[in-house]
Amino acid sequence: MKKKFSVLAAVAFLLTAMLLIGAPAGAQSVDDKIKAVEQELSSLKSQQMELKKEATAAAAALPTFGYRPGNGVNIEAADKSWGHPLLDGRSPPDVVRERARRSGPDQR
Repeated sequence: MKKKFSVLAAVAFLLTAMLLIGAPAGAQSVDDKIKAVEQELSSLKSQQMELKKEATAAAAALPTFGYRPGNGVNIEAADKSWGHPLLDGRSPPDVVRERARRSGPDQR
């Protein structure tokens, strides 16, 4: 019985020693993991900033839509190089009739 107790005590002592020795090594690997995650986070933040800049530049290049009562809806290029009235204050059937009248009966 004493022999079993001494073997059990020796095993417990060895397990405790292994845990105490392994704890700093485990903490070091946790620190390494934290550093790796922080590095990845900073990389993702820089990618996010680049994407925001690209999105802002793309949005600036999109055409603009404007509406004025009486003038209707107008679409215009971001650099103002062109513009087109979508509805110039008249109802769509009036616009269709006028275009048909301008083109003539044979040229629809």
